Amino acid sequence: MHESIADGIEMQTDIAAEVAASVRSPELQPVARDFARSCEQLLELLALPLVLLTYGESQTLTAAFHVLVENDRGLPGWGEEAVRAYRAALRRAADRQLAEFPVANHALEALRKLLKEPVVASAFRSMLFAALSGAWAAFESVAKDCWVVALNLRTDELGRRALTKLPQDQQDGGVSSKQISVEIMARYGFDLRNKLGTVLEGKFDFTSVSGIRRAYTTAFDSFPTDLSAWPDDLSVLEATRHLIVHRAGYVDRTYAKRTGYQGPDGEPLDVSGSRVCKLADVAILAGCDLVRGVDDWLGRHAPSLIAAKD
Repeated sequence: MHESIADGIEMQTDIAAEVAASVRSPELQPVARDFARSCEQLLELLALPLVLLTYGESQTLTAAFHVLVENDRGLPGWGEEAVRAYRAALRRAADRQLAEFPVANHALEALRKLLKEPVVASAFRSMLFAALSGAWAAFESVAKDCWVVALNLRTDELGRRALTKLPQDQQDGGVSSKQISVEIMARYGFDLRNKLGTVLEGKFDFTSVSGIRRAYTTAFDSFPTDLSAWPDDLSVLEATRHLIVHRAGYVDRTYAKRTGYQGPDGEPLDVSGSRVCKLADVAILAGCDLVRGVDDWLGRHAPSLIAAKD
């Protein structure tokens, strides 16, 4: 059967949930939980059309069965009690059949047919674009939040390393490797303990794969997970999110050259549910790498900050 753009909707959201449940650092726990929730919401977004069709078909079938039951008067000459008992038996039989009926399969076939209509396909493509943008946003957020938490907790080591790698002059933002402006100091009550990550986050780029790697390799002398091992598809996701946000998903030569995309320029990006989920999985796994890595580093370098596990 020809693959539909609605096929292959499946993500590894359970991994993000498992990692969130295993985090030992109290300050990192809400970051990990939010990331896991964001991943789950991506899957729920992509599943929405099929959920609605499945629910609608189930309700339609149930209503049809009940109408048939209520209109069935039994055999000629039956009394009222006999008809009521007969209908109750029919309802139980109908409920058993409905429970075993492959409603989801029928709903998927209905969705495939609907997607042959250009207006429906265009709307579904927009939803896939939203999921791609959401996948990158979830990864970008967890990357920045984990970094900020780590530097706030270990200002003496991580914050100092990040601070010394900045330019010596205050080009903007009032922060340099040599000094921090009075304005910024005053903003935090002249006490930057547990605040340096928050102060420095704007000096690093968390909107690109290369920028995120640089932020972590700058602050951490030795990060527990190999950030250079992230697959190329993570950069493809970054480029795709940029294309969606800045060009409404219409392919240009820059995108094609950067990602190796073979489709024609000036046309909407050709996407499918399976491709979107593959790229989202890359972001989920990379985000989990950062959560685990920061939690592991804190466990080894700041054990007093780690909550006791039962």
